[in-house]
Formats: sequence, C-alpha cells, structure tokens
Amino acid sequence: MISRKTVMLAILAGSLLAPTAFARGPHGGKGRHGKHMKKVLEALDLTEAQKTKIKEIRKSGKDSVRNKREDARKHHEELHAAMLAGKSKAELSAMHEKIIAGKTAMMRARFEQMLAIRDVLTEEQRAAFFEAMQRRHGRHHRGGPGGPGGPDSDDDLDL
Repeated sequence: MISRKTVMLAILAGSLLAPTAFARGPHGGKGRHGKHMKKVLEALDLTEAQKTKIKEIRKSGKDSVRNKREDARKHHEELHAAMLAGKSKAELSAMHEKIIAGKTAMMRARFEQMLAIRDVLTEEQRAAFFEAMQRRHGRHHRGGPGGPGGPDSDDDLDL
C-alpha cells in the first residue's frame, strides 16, 4: 500500500517540476523568445553590418543560455530525486537555491544579450525595438484567467 507521505512527496515533486516542463515548451526548450526577437529585428530595417553583428551576439548568447537551461534542468532532476529519497529540508532548500540561481543567471544572460543588441541599433531602431518588446511583455504578462488577479489565480485563497 502506498503511504500518504509518498503520495504527498510525489505531488510536491510534480508541482516543482511542472513549471520547468511548461517553460521549455513543446519543442524541448525552443520557445518563442528567439522567434519573436528575430521577427522584431527583421522589422527594424537593419544594415548588413548590423545584421552581422547582431547575428554574432545572438549566437554567443544562445550558447550561454542553452548551457544555463541545461544546468537548471539537471538541478530540477536532482531535486526531484532528492525529494523522493527523503532528503532533509535543509538539503532540499539548498538544491532549490541552485535552481533559483540558475534561473537568475539565465535571465541575466538574456538581458546582457539585449543590451549588446541595443548598442548596435540607431536611436530610431532602439525606440522601435523597445516598443515591440513592451508589446510582447504586455501580451505575455497581463492578468486574466489563470494569470495574476484572474479568476483562476491563487491570490485570494485562504490557506
């Protein structure tokens, strides 16, 4: 018979791992970020020199982010195994901190890439670039069903 503790650990482990699976998307990590960036850049009327420089920036940034994503995936798997193995709260917390640090490093790498691309653009191109990025940010981070403040959110749960 499966104990209640085993079931609860499995549920907890699944809830910790699910966001990573969804973040990678159906194509194993090849999400919309790169496709959207490419679309935005194509609309900026770049010179050949700008295209070449931005391509170099994106290629070097892609490798960095890919490595950080792999590290995060590995840390998630380790946390899952540790949860099932009954490791202590302190050990699990330390492993969770590694995951958080990895996500922070990935975000930092993407931001650095964006700054490097910004330096290649003219003032007019920068304005158009950041306006498009704002539109994207607004579309993907507004409230609504399942989002912050939406009817399916946990904001008002009495736990």
